[in-house]
Amino acid sequence: MDADLIRRSFCFHAPSFDVALIEGNRGLYDGIDLDGATSTAELAKLLKAPVVMCVDCTKTTRTMAAVISGCVQFDPDASIRGVILNRVAGSRHESILRRSIEHYSGVPVIGACRSSAGRSFPNGIWGWCLPPSTGGPPTRSNP
Repeated sequence: MDADLIRRSFCFHAPSFDVALIEGNRGLYDGIDLDGATSTAELAKLLKAPVVMCVDCTKTTRTMAAVISGCVQFDPDASIRGVILNRVAGSRHESILRRSIEHYSGVPVIGACRSSAGRSFPNGIWGWCLPPSTGGPPTRSNP
């Protein structure tokens, strides 16, 4: 899709809302080639949109600070402004993650979701799904 068309589409659909949430596809920098074309980071840069990363924190603490720091340094123009911790084991785990990430990367942790045995979220955890028959614009599902 042409960059100008993407910008026009976003500007046409977003102004009636206070917040426009763009759910990324795969990892932040994953695209179709070595340069990350079609990646979420490239889309965020194109739209001058801040990035909030949602990271799986299963059995990690300080390592997640290194991951976030690496993402920030990999492309400083991909404006990473916050982190949501996913699959956090408990309050102690969350505390260590928060302190480590904020101390070593400088990126604020803005939320955390606890792990829960037996509860799982389908792909597209925020509930956005493409209609399977059309591949058309996303719609909101009610999981």
